[in-house]
Amino acid sequence: MKIIVFVLNEFLELFKKSLALYYQNVQTCQVFIKTLIYNIIYIIDMDNLDFLYEENILEHYRNPKNKVERDFGVCETCGIGENIDCGDRAELFLEIVDGNIVNATWSGNGCAISQAGMSMMTEKIKNDRINIQDLKLWSPAIIYNLLGVQISPARVNCALLSYKCLENVLKKI
Repeated sequence: MKIIVFVLNEFLELFKKSLALYYQNVQTCQVFIKTLIYNIIYIIDMDNLDFLYEENILEHYRNPKNKVERDFGVCETCGIGENIDCGDRAELFLEIVDGNIVNATWSGNGCAISQAGMSMMTEKIKNDRINIQDLKLWSPAIIYNLLGVQISPARVNCALLSYKCLENVLKKI
């Protein structure tokens, strides 16, 4: 029951945003409505609800680590990731000194799993003091491991949004 209330609250917030945006920008409103529809379909597919029961996903979604408010694409060491299917969007910012990452932050919006993935990935980069060469060896398996849940085919793009951001920032370095 608790999980259904959480999901319904998320829908209500998206719906409120979509109504407000309708009068400002019809195209942006359509993205929010599309996200709302995808989430409804997601709830109907009960196999995909497994990740919502994982407290670590919910914790990082409710209280994201290293999240900042920044304009997209304004730094040299940043990488953008987008999931056009549901409207998730994020950007990873790396501060690098002598080949070592001294800070990792992110900005963005999306579903619980994509936002938790960004939060968990930046925490690992910062806490493990990972350098650029080690980061280039990362694979999607590391992100799946961080999330700690089985990812259904319908949620792969959400789960790997953080990895897309990482790939894009590494192309610039």
